[in-house]
Amino acid sequence: MADPRLKKSRPTQAQSLYDYIVRSEGRGKEGRPGYAYKDHKGNLTIGVGHLVTANDPVLKRIAGGNYDAIRSGRMPLSNKQMQQLFDHDSQSKIKLAKRKIKNFDNLSKSMQNAVVDGFFRGDLSGSPKTLKLINIGDFKGAAIEYLNNNEYRKSKKDKTGVAPRMERNAAIFKLASPATVKPSIPSRRTIPPVTKRPLLSEGVVKGSDGQSYFRIRKSR
Repeated sequence: MADPRLKKSRPTQAQSLYDYIVRSEGRGKEGRPGYAYKDHKGNLTIGVGHLVTANDPVLKRIAGGNYDAIRSGRMPLSNKQMQQLFDHDSQSKIKLAKRKIKNFDNLSKSMQNAVVDGFFRGDLSGSPKTLKLINIGDFKGAAIEYLNNNEYRKSKKDKTGVAPRMERNAAIFKLASPATVKPSIPSRRTIPPVTKRPLLSEGVVKGSDGQSYFRIRKSR
């Protein structure tokens, strides 16, 4: 269940993806973190929004011998197990974000968190106009378009947790800008040191004292 204080909270730049999404997604029903429950659509869910499938292989691996008890709601997942399950689930969302957002790796950490959160719930993947605006760098326009959503309007009316979550993402979109990429500095061409050419002989001449001397000059 979403944190009721979400509207007042501001995620920090260095906040992990797990902490960012947990603040809105929660770890299950209020007062029962880690226990399996039915979501608003009647789907069996556990942890940070993990949809439990039949014979769920990932949940089985993480829950081990307690799988049946955890799946039936008799036993909760630990905090560590919930994070392991989230880490697995989020990988596919990160990969999807990188496919849909061409400059994803250059975005700030807070923007990346908000984008992945949008894919985690599906409200961003279901808005091609928002994705297009993000890709052309119109982040303010993306923030407006992102909230131009029937589910958002319904949530505002019903006062559910979807609207605050989307508003938090939209606020980050609005302020976002691509992270500065340091341009590569071309290597300096090594210029060989200027060496003085040797003096060249130009023959023998007689000095005023009658002695023979070599006449020399610097080469041009």
